[in-house]
Amino acid sequence: MNTIEQYPREPQSRERHSQKQFTAAVCALLAIISWTALVSPAKAHNKVVVVPLLGESNNARNGQSLRNVITVSKKNGDFDNIHGAMDSINDAEQGNEYLIFIGPGEYELGRTLVMKNFVDISGSGPTLTTLQGTFGSTDFTQSAMINMGAVTRISNMTIQVTASATTHAAGIYSEKNRGEIDNIIMRTHGNSPQNLGLYAVLLSGNANIKINDSNFDAFSSTGAPSADHYGIFMLGDAKVNIAGSTVSQDAAGSAIYSTSSEYSLIKYSFVKSLFSSAGTFRLDHSITGSALSGAGTHICILTATNFGSVLNNDCSN
Repeated sequence: MNTIEQYPREPQSRERHSQKQFTAAVCALLAIISWTALVSPAKAHNKVVVVPLLGESNNARNGQSLRNVITVSKKNGDFDNIHGAMDSINDAEQGNEYLIFIGPGEYELGRTLVMKNFVDISGSGPTLTTLQGTFGSTDFTQSAMINMGAVTRISNMTIQVTASATTHAAGIYSEKNRGEIDNIIMRTHGNSPQNLGLYAVLLSGNANIKINDSNFDAFSSTGAPSADHYGIFMLGDAKVNIAGSTVSQDAAGSAIYSTSSEYSLIKYSFVKSLFSSAGTFRLDHSITGSALSGAGTHICILTATNFGSVLNNDCSN
């Protein structure tokens, strides 16, 4: 049993528990529909299915409107590739949100997926749906597999990014407000001497991202560990609210590195290391691999190192 599993988890509220039960039920229903389509001779291409779907962050997710669902599948989905599904949407807005549901399988992405505002993407689960590809740019804002839009959610999949040589590379990039990342396994890796920087999640602008039940890692697949590897890298006015997650990197980098002046919250999570030059990080009922560093303000509530040392309220030993 690892350290984070030993630490107490946040009790789910009745509302959140009900929402997760409903979401799980809908995903199960969609999986059954997808399986039925695979064994049926009928084709389902170029068809949008509209079903009610509850969630957490806007009117449609609160059950006040219907939800447009587009399926991506290796066979007999509305589309067989994610870019085609995203490109087909031209009327997403508040009150007319979309969900792109991705069936089981491995999907190779040859170019950045630019998410449109008010469009969510969900896989069938981290062990069933994997997005993978080679990405990179000398401009780190253009280096990600997925660029999040405003009021968007990414959930229930594994994302694996291999970095191009002499580039930055990231799994998810956002500079937009009100994004959610839920139940994601993220792996960004590359050749350390050749890469400019590796990031599982890269945030800038006014990004305000909720992260739940996810696992992020940036590491060297070849070469020695680099100081330019980050689980989450934050610039500008970016901020995060992290719960029930693990954020790590290989030996020389920072699991979370922030120059943002905003307030961020981490609870019931494991963060291998954290550096902030400004702003405030509050760790609540969490575990860190080491004492926090940087000139930013650090607040620790019932937080300890993974060596069992309980940190003071200012996160010092």
